[in-house]
Amino acid sequence: MITNLDNVHVMVVEDTMTQAMMIQHVLEKERMRVTVARSGEKALKALTETKPDLILCDVNMPEMDGYELCTKLKSDSVLAKVPFVLLSTLVDNTDLLKVIECGADNFVYKTFEDEYFLQRLSSIWSSWNVYDLEEPKATTIFVSGQRHHIRVSSQRLANLLVSAFETAVFHNRTLKSGG
Repeated sequence: MITNLDNVHVMVVEDTMTQAMMIQHVLEKERMRVTVARSGEKALKALTETKPDLILCDVNMPEMDGYELCTKLKSDSVLAKVPFVLLSTLVDNTDLLKVIECGADNFVYKTFEDEYFLQRLSSIWSSWNVYDLEEPKATTIFVSGQRHHIRVSSQRLANLLVSAFETAVFHNRTLKSGG
């Protein structure tokens, strides 16, 4: 059991009912309170009535994808303070860049391995509680040989890079075990 997530209110934004139910089940087993929104628009509506402690959002959804929803929420002075975590398969080098550009606080690789999923959430939640909300700074990064100008705080960038590393380690272990 991941104790630092007890009673955390999580909004799950997932358009696929079976995946939403699976995520809800895993989170509720760990004593988290869960609200499910089946689209970005439904999430926006629900957020007018309740403010969760954490938002988990699928990247790929019709009408409004997770990047667009995140961008909208991060422009709201109240909701910008709610940690926004994208659920993604991150299959391209530019995916992490999109996470940075939309303002997401972190990402979790979409997997059906509950232990990995919960460990990542626990790590993200723990780092958020000590997160220094420093002002983003303009910086230049190179992705796939292309120069990109972004605005990001050094703490958020470090957290995203650690997440990318942890995802790579998870994939490596999965491949070694034949999964």
